[in-house]
Amino acid sequence: SNGGTVENIKPFDSAMNAWRDGLTILEELDNKSRDSSLWSVHHTIVCKSMKARLYGNMAWAILFTSSYISTRLKTQPIKEDQLKIASEYSTLALKLYDDIVALCAESGNSFGVDETPMKPSMGKALGLVASCYARAGSAVTAEGLLQSAMDSFNIDDENQCPLSQIDHRSVLLYYSSLCSNWEKRETDALKNEELALKINNQLLNENFRGLSSIYSGLLFFTISDFEWLEH
Repeated sequence: SNGGTVENIKPFDSAMNAWRDGLTILEELDNKSRDSSLWSVHHTIVCKSMKARLYGNMAWAILFTSSYISTRLKTQPIKEDQLKIASEYSTLALKLYDDIVALCAESGNSFGVDETPMKPSMGKALGLVASCYARAGSAVTAEGLLQSAMDSFNIDDENQCPLSQIDHRSVLLYYSSLCSNWEKRETDALKNEELALKINNQLLNENFRGLSSIYSGLLFFTISDFEWLEH
C-alpha cells in the first residue's frame, strides 16, 4: 500500500502505546547514562535516532491509518486535535535529526562534516511535517517542505538502501496527493506518482515493492546509524 493515502489496516492503539513506552525508556536511559563515563556521542546519536523514528511512526499512524481518520477518502481532514498531535510528533522527529547533525559538527570529529547518511531520515521527517501542513490547508508551505524532502533523497539517489527508497517513494506520493487537490496541478500530481512508481519498481527485493511506508520506521537501527558510527 502506498504512503500517500489512508490505509485500511488494524488499529494502531497497541503500537502507539508501545512507541510511547519506548520513548519513555529512551528518555530514562539517556538521563541515567548522560553522566556515565561509558556514554559517548555515538550513544547519543543512536538514542536520538531511535526516538526520531518512534515520533515519526506515531505521526504517520495518526495521518495515514483508519484508526485515527473516520473515512478512507484521502481528502477528508482529520480532527484538529489529532492533526496538532501529529504535527508535534513529526516536528520533534525533525528536530532530533537536526540535533544529531549539530551534535556531530560540535564534536569536532570527522563524521561531523558529512551529513549525507542522515539526509534520507531527515527527508522522511520533512515529508511528515509537510503532510501536516497539507492537511491544515497550507499547501504552499507543504510544497516547500516536500521539495526539501525530495532533495534530501536525491543527494544519494543511486545508493539508497531499500528502506530509504520506500521513504523516497512515500514523499513523492505525498507530493502527488498535494498536487491532485490543487487547482491546475494535475500534471505535477501525475509526474510525482510516476516517479514514485519508478522507485517502487526499482526495489531489488520484490517483497519491498508496495510495502507500507511504516515499515521503514519499525527498525531501531538502519544502515545510516552504522555509517555514522564507523567514523
